[in-house]
Amino acid sequence: MQYFLSGLAVAVAFASLLLSLAAFKVQQRRTNMELARSLHHDLTSGEVAKARESLGTITRDTTVAPSDRAERRTWYVRARTDYFTLLWCFERIWAGRKAIIADYRTGAASRPCRYLDNLIGWHVRNWAFDLPVIRQILNNELGSEPAEDDDGVLDRDSSMAFRKLSAEVLCEEDRKKLMWFLKEHGLNAVGVDASEQRASEQPLADKLDYRLGGDPG
Repeated sequence: MQYFLSGLAVAVAFASLLLSLAAFKVQQRRTNMELARSLHHDLTSGEVAKARESLGTITRDTTVAPSDRAERRTWYVRARTDYFTLLWCFERIWAGRKAIIADYRTGAASRPCRYLDNLIGWHVRNWAFDLPVIRQILNNELGSEPAEDDDGVLDRDSSMAFRKLSAEVLCEEDRKKLMWFLKEHGLNAVGVDASEQRASEQPLADKLDYRLGGDPG
């Protein structure tokens, strides 16, 4: 009887452990699904939504910028702030995505990560095309003024997370379209400065493929 009771106690303890693990996994998934929703909400609401509206105007109707030189510069300085507001949002998304991936053996194939990628995928794709255009416009408008603004947009570090996010989220077809778009319009990928690109003899399309996670060879 003593052995039976001991065995029963072990079985009960083991069952309790399994139930606890199952409850933990369920709670973990709920937490990560909520994190994915909150990251998407961050991208599509509040200050980030206002910044996106402002930046979208730059790419589609530059005539809205004031003609007066001083007012025009002030307008584009605000637009530069919006540019970084959006990049920093993508940085938060990248950090959140990494946190989700760390919770699962399946990594990016986990349900919460796939859910997040489905939510933000088209946003990342569209901004991968628009941000280089916006960056060039801002450089054109702000790059010839006082010394502190000589480079116009100093986004190398701020754009790193967006580059990594693009590499993970964009499909191969989108990456190829982006490469040729940038090549056709003579643009640099976000985070690749002009001096670095000029210093390399590697074709832009190949360079971009490497930057976005493709095969550099």
